[in-house]
Amino acid sequence: MSDTSTQDGPSLPAELELPILAIRNTVIFPVLAFPINVGREKSLLAVDEALEGEKLLAILAQKEAKNEDPDTEDLYTTGTVVKILKSVKMPGNKLSVIIQGLARIRVKNWNHTEPYLRAEVEVFEEAAEHPEELNRKMGNLRELAQRIIDLSPQIPSEASFLVRSIDNPGVLADIVASNLGIGVEDKQDLLETFDTASRMDKVVALLNKAFCKILRFELLPTDGQHLHPTRKS
Repeated sequence: MSDTSTQDGPSLPAELELPILAIRNTVIFPVLAFPINVGREKSLLAVDEALEGEKLLAILAQKEAKNEDPDTEDLYTTGTVVKILKSVKMPGNKLSVIIQGLARIRVKNWNHTEPYLRAEVEVFEEAAEHPEELNRKMGNLRELAQRIIDLSPQIPSEASFLVRSIDNPGVLADIVASNLGIGVEDKQDLLETFDTASRMDKVVALLNKAFCKILRFELLPTDGQHLHPTRKS
């Protein structure tokens, strides 16, 4: 079995058998580390199983957030393999779990659904090397993301440093995508876009829409006068 390399970490096998955690109202991209709250019985069992092994867990988004006990057909089949960095018990038999996204995965075969979901998955690496075309696209994406950050006081200043510091086109696209104010279906579409160039094009199109909305808001007439867009200094 061949291995695939994650962006910055050690290689993963091209196929894995993993416990599955279903997540609602969001899509997890294979970037950065952040916390999630776990409370449903199947999800708690999946986390326990991961913690007993190599701390690897597959996360799939639900198609319907209201579904309290999703089965296999209720989940998208493309998701993300993550590594559990830390797990903290919370009141009410819940867990706060800090995860690190590693790579895209696609369900190949469901092994069982009780007492928790488990499946064989294919692992898809984000290439460390990329053609010059992607460097040009990355420059455009970075510039547009930076303009939106400059026009959005609610976005923390750390975001600007993050956008400037990343030199992998696919990773940059995923980080920007994970922070876009779009619905689950749109984010899932980006997760399922394995081709980096196509994914970057989609993210740039979404950023352009967001940029136009910001400009329209700032150019709304006030007392008969048009406001000029202002940038943070």
